[in-house]
Amino acid sequence: MHRIHGTLAALNAAFLFVILGTGVTCWGVSSLPYAATGREPIRLHLLVGFLGAIFTCLVHVLVMFYLIGTGITIKDGVPGLPKAAEYIRLTKRFKGRSFPFATMSIAFVVAAAVIGGGAHTHYLPGWVHGLVATFAVLLNLVSFYFEFRVLRTNSELIREIDEALHARDAARRVAARPAAPAATPAPPTSATPATPATPAHAPPGGGNS
Repeated sequence: MHRIHGTLAALNAAFLFVILGTGVTCWGVSSLPYAATGREPIRLHLLVGFLGAIFTCLVHVLVMFYLIGTGITIKDGVPGLPKAAEYIRLTKRFKGRSFPFATMSIAFVVAAAVIGGGAHTHYLPGWVHGLVATFAVLLNLVSFYFEFRVLRTNSELIREIDEALHARDAARRVAARPAAPAATPAPPTSATPATPATPAHAPPGGGNS
């Protein structure tokens, strides 16, 4: 998952810089009336800003839901393992590290988009929108970094748990095998006492007659 997030974060960061770039090009024409010519930069900025805000929110929500889902799976699967309590504690730690950054990033992206609408309709000065948007971009870059680290560590934890579960299942299969029947010892052979040989008798009258 951390590789997928790295790709999405790189695309998202490029998207955010495009939004900033189009916003800078709009700086000089933002005070013109709507009927004036040269409004194409603003239209482009509105389009990429709207799409970029949605994409950014989706990336952060994806990370949050993934960590919630893997945390529930780990909590349900580790009972009985020697390090079960530590595994559950780590899942909570991962969420505690990434969720605040993800939530604040979403909030500032949405705020930048809303304030951008106010700047576009001249209810708010453009510099306020530019300041909030720049801070939102920087905050998202920091969030992407922390989310990537958390997801990479989470992947390593899942791999470790899988190995521990496989080892536990293998030990259970070995313990469940029926024991081989013990060999029946052969009955002891009774030794028959040897019959003593009968001595030969001398013929009767045995001398010379």
